[in-house]
Amino acid sequence: DCTALSDVLICCSSTIIRSLPLKVSAWVIGSLALIFNTVVLARGTWELPSVKSSSAVFFDRALILAISLGDMMVGAYLLRIATVDAKYKGPVCGVELFQWLVSPEC
Repeated sequence: DCTALSDVLICCSSTIIRSLPLKVSAWVIGSLALIFNTVVLARGTWELPSVKSSSAVFFDRALILAISLGDMMVGAYLLRIATVDAKYKGPVCGVELFQWLVSPEC
């Protein structure tokens, strides 16, 4: 169900991340999480076949890889939020608001 935008000025002035320290933290933590967990996944995947599948070390390394994958995905999500926040900064009004509401980012 689509509704036409009227001439009334509809604005959304809030951003996703409001304070500058939180924005910087999102970029730094997201980047570091993505980089370091990619290294852990690459190294762990490379070394995993050399461990016997019945040993406890194999199970421990497999859990570390699973945790690293989840942490990497959280870092990517944090970077995505920071990217969308940077893309839609400032007040979003009228047609821009409609584009934001129908965008995949929203």
